[in-house]
Amino acid sequence: MSDTATETSAAARTVEGISALLEDGHVPNFIYNDADVFELEQRKLFGRAWVFLAHHSELPEPGDFVVRYIANDSVIVARGNDGEIRAFLNSCRHRGAKLCNAEMGRARAFTCIYHGWTYDRAGNLTGVPFGRQIYQGLDKAELGLLPVAQVDEIEGFVFGCLDPAAPSLRDYVGDFAPYLQLVTRRSAAGLEVAGPPQRWVVGSDWKISAENFVGDAYHTPYSHHSTYEIGLMGYSSRDTMPGGPKTGFHVQAGNGDMAMARRARENEMGYPEGTFDTFRTQASPEVVRMFDEGVGDGSGSWPTRWHLFPNLSSLNLPVMIDGEIVPFLTIRLWQPKGPGVTEVLSWCLVEADAPEEFKQRSRRAYTASFGPSGMFEQDDMENWRTISRSAKGAHTRDTPQYVRMGEGQEIRPIAGWPVPGTVWPTQYTDIPAKTFLRRWASWLSQ
Repeated sequence: MSDTATETSAAARTVEGISALLEDGHVPNFIYNDADVFELEQRKLFGRAWVFLAHHSELPEPGDFVVRYIANDSVIVARGNDGEIRAFLNSCRHRGAKLCNAEMGRARAFTCIYHGWTYDRAGNLTGVPFGRQIYQGLDKAELGLLPVAQVDEIEGFVFGCLDPAAPSLRDYVGDFAPYLQLVTRRSAAGLEVAGPPQRWVVGSDWKISAENFVGDAYHTPYSHHSTYEIGLMGYSSRDTMPGGPKTGFHVQAGNGDMAMARRARENEMGYPEGTFDTFRTQASPEVVRMFDEGVGDGSGSWPTRWHLFPNLSSLNLPVMIDGEIVPFLTIRLWQPKGPGVTEVLSWCLVEADAPEEFKQRSRRAYTASFGPSGMFEQDDMENWRTISRSAKGAHTRDTPQYVRMGEGQEIRPIAGWPVPGTVWPTQYTDIPAKTFLRRWASWLSQ
């Protein structure tokens, strides 16, 4: 083992040691496949941060529900008779059995299959079989489902937080909130899910995929080279190399990151005519200026991908389908299932009032590129799996990763940006990855 690896092994046994290595431009491999790290994340991070649960279009009517997770806690997310979206731990208050086994549906009530205790759409205990005969003084009001401490939504995205003392969702998202308008306000009717989320399990730590979406433009011209060769992408691999128009710039704001490409003003990215005009009437003036003027170099901007800490990511890309440019929008949740294991939930979203033909083509574009069998997704998953496998090796786990791209180049933020946030003039930098990991380490140290 090298001297550097030995030093890493000794230093990185604490969160403080990991933080010190980060400041030195290194990341210890073992954090991507370690039981102790996983358990610490469950308690310190996912037990206190805001986590994405659903898009509100998945719950259009009272009684509609989905079952999701916050870390390893199963959660029922349901719309009540009053129209409010609530979330509860998916565990019967009687003997702890899983209450709802369906992943989604519509229910008048939730009944436990073990002993038949029944709860209404607001989580209140309403029925106990033989209750009068076998219980004395049973107080149903005290035995409702345990609620997720805080539930709120922003731009149609529903989040939950298990910590009642945590800041509000608006405060948590912070200055990143305006950037969500770039993808949510292109339709007067808003966004809707194009079917249920696709789900699959990959042998990879959730942080690897999150970091990839936070700020890894470096892998694109290499890992995804075959997609350019067959013409799936609507531009060349040269466009994604340093200085290319698709590498554009990177924005950091609040708890979020967004990678943005340069866009010619007349380029409508394959969306139906009038989509961008609608956006300009619905987004704030500052966001419209950011969209149309970018960094002030004569071209506009386009949000290619974004990430909201800890584990929600999104892509908004154009691809070639039957010789035509077709855009798609996907959001994906990196759900940690165990050390080195992640369940991916991936949604395709479309403008609710778009023509049906466009919705179908957009979903096809998503499926061909970033669905579980999509070409981009297959490339990425293989990369992620190899990292997690290496992180489990007896010696490799202590080998430091090198996270110093962009150092020494005097990369400075762009001045005059119309929306709060720090804008970097290139995506070829490890600043976003290091920011993500610093934030992660900070949560684990609290």
